[in-house]
This record gives sequence, C-alpha cells and structure tokens, in this order.
Amino acid sequence: PTSATEAAVAAMWADLLGLDRVGVSDNFFELGGNSLVMMQVNVRLRAQFGLSLPVRELFEMPNAASLAERIDVIRAVSGVGEEGDVSEEVEEFTL
Repeated sequence: PTSATEAAVAAMWADLLGLDRVGVSDNFFELGGNSLVMMQVNVRLRAQFGLSLPVRELFEMPNAASLAERIDVIRAVSGVGEEGDVSEEVEEFTL
C-alpha cells in the first residue's frame, strides 16, 4: 500500500475474506469475495470512513487501490478528513 487508505482497505478485505494479507492490486473476487462480503465491505466503509457507496459501484472497483482512490476523492470533495471526522451532513456520497 502507498497510502493509509489503501492499507486500511487491504486490511479490511483481508479480515473479511479470512486472509493473512491482501495486496492493493489483488482482485476481490479472485480472492473469494462475493456480493454478501461486498455488502459487509460497505458497512465497514461507513463505520471507518463515514461514507457508503452503492454496491454496484463497489463491484466496479475490484482491487483495493481503485477503491482507496475513490474513497480519497470522495473525502477530498466532501470534506471528510483523514482522522474520520465525519460531519452529520456527510453520510452518503456518489460520484
């Protein structure tokens, strides 16, 4: 991982998939991920980053690097800081 967000997403996927480690370029579905696990990813995104994405969008980002990039863009645009200081107004954000 080259950023804290990439590291967090990779660690989240590893935990949910029961793996020791996930690389930022590893494909979520090739690692054993499915739609039910992807929904759990979305729950954790809300808890950890204060945002949620439509599940169909999550399917379009099959590796941790692409999901982390989307998270960082949303956080930059919406004003959600690195520390997860989520305001009440920022609950869902779709690009």
